[in-house]
Parts: sequence; structure tokens; C-alpha cells
Amino acid sequence: GVIGVEIRRRAAADDAPGTVVKEWTPGQKPGLREIWKGDETMREGGEVVFRVCAGDNRPDGAGVTRSGRVVFQSPTAEELAAEREKMEQQAESGLKQVVELQRQALGEARHHRAAEDLGTREQWSATADVQKRVRELTRELLGNPLKPLGFTADNVRKLYLNEMIGAQEAIAEIPGTAAEARGARIDGLVRTQEKILKGLAAASEAAGGAQTARRLSDLSSSLERLIREQGALIKAVQALDSAKTAPAAKVVDEQDRLASAVTTFRNECAKEAAAVKVNDVAFSAVLEDLAAKC
Repeated sequence: GVIGVEIRRRAAADDAPGTVVKEWTPGQKPGLREIWKGDETMREGGEVVFRVCAGDNRPDGAGVTRSGRVVFQSPTAEELAAEREKMEQQAESGLKQVVELQRQALGEARHHRAAEDLGTREQWSATADVQKRVRELTRELLGNPLKPLGFTADNVRKLYLNEMIGAQEAIAEIPGTAAEARGARIDGLVRTQEKILKGLAAASEAAGGAQTARRLSDLSSSLERLIREQGALIKAVQALDSAKTAPAAKVVDEQDRLASAVTTFRNECAKEAAAVKVNDVAFSAVLEDLAAKC
């Protein structure tokens, strides 16, 4: 039966056994089912290669069965920052777009209300398409992992579940509404659209603060991680010094990686300082000072 399972990390172009990064012993269990989510060995950028090895105690002697190469492409800190920036820009663009589309739908409804025929079926169909797109974009914003709506998310979610549905239903029904009741029906739609626009506009105004809060949280987490990792490295070097042992290649590589991470963190602080300077000079100064001290 199986006596143990290991995950070994290997160099990308090396057929050596590799380094054990995780192991399990099934004991008397008839089977083994585990989930491994990676560890610090995967934080470096570039290709990371693993093999899963299972040992057994078969009668003809202990044996080891190895899996094929399991390859992960681990992004660098710079790549992650670039991807984050891209997502931020997309969220900002989406929020501006949804506000403009709702403003357009409201303007069209008001135009139809002022028309002698209260809008043709074709005109209302075009307005329906715009109002539908507003709800689709709102759904994307609500589901965005960056949470670009910040503290306004709950209010926007209520609009999505209530007023936005009501607006679409009203637009669909207006062309078939009796002439004498159509004006009042449009007036109700306009009030609903005004409420939606007000909520989306408030979310757009608050988005800048939410973005700053997210970035500050990211910087704080990065700094805490750097301090923790540097502390662990210092202990490792002290242990080697006490044992009068020369630093292993792994320790040297770790110091190089941390130096690169500190440079990335300093650049991010400088970048954020420039981004928030227009709205928050004091906070920008704090970030500039932090970057200078790195």
C-alpha cells in the first residue's frame, strides 16, 4: 500500500529528484485526498515545476511512482501590478460608461414624453436597448473582484434588483399602453430612471476613494509581507553565522528576490503618491516618504 505522498519542486530544466515542499502520510486510511494551495516557493516569477511522488511498500521492495511534470507559470510582482492596473482602468471606464448610458436613457425618455406621439415603438425599442445595457454593466461592476463601487455597492445592488428591472419592464410596456395613460406611465419611468442615475452618479463619485483604500490596503499587505520575509531571512543568516557555515545558494537567491521586491514596493509607493497627490497632498507626502526610506 501507499506509505507516503510528496510534492517535490524541481528546477525547470533539471531531472534531479527535487526538494520536498509538502508531504502526507495516509497511515491506516484506505485512501488519501488532500488539497495543496502552494506555498512560498511559488511566489517567485517565472516557471515553477513540481512532481507528485508516491511511495509504496510492495513485497519486492519499496518503490516510488512519480507523476509527469506539473508546471505553473508564476507571475512576477511587476506582472501582477500591471494586471491590477489594467483591471482598475477597466472598472473605472465601466463605471463612467454606465452613468453615461443611464443619462442617455433618461434623456430619451424625456424626449419621448415631450413628443406629440409620446414616442414611436421603434424609438422606445432603442431606449430599451440602452436601459438593458445599463443593467448588464451594473452586474459586471457588482461582480468585479476589485469592488470598485466601495461603500455604495449595497445601494447599487438594490437598484440593480429593483429599479433597473422596473425601468426595463416599463419601457417594454409603454408602447402598448393606452394613449390616455401613456403620459403618466412615462412620468413614472422618468422618476425611476432619475433615481437610478442619482445612485450610479454617487457610486462614480465615491469610486476614487474606494480605489485609494484598495491600493493602500495592497501596499500595507506588501509591506507586512516584506517585513515578515526579511525577518525570516535574517534568522536564517544568523543561524548560518552561528554555525560558521557559508550562506547556501538558496539564502543568497532569497536575498536577491527580496531586494527586487523592495524595489518594486518603492516604485509602487512613488506611483501611488503621484496618483493621489491631486486629491490628498498629505497622504501623497506619506507615500513619498515611505518610498524614500525603502
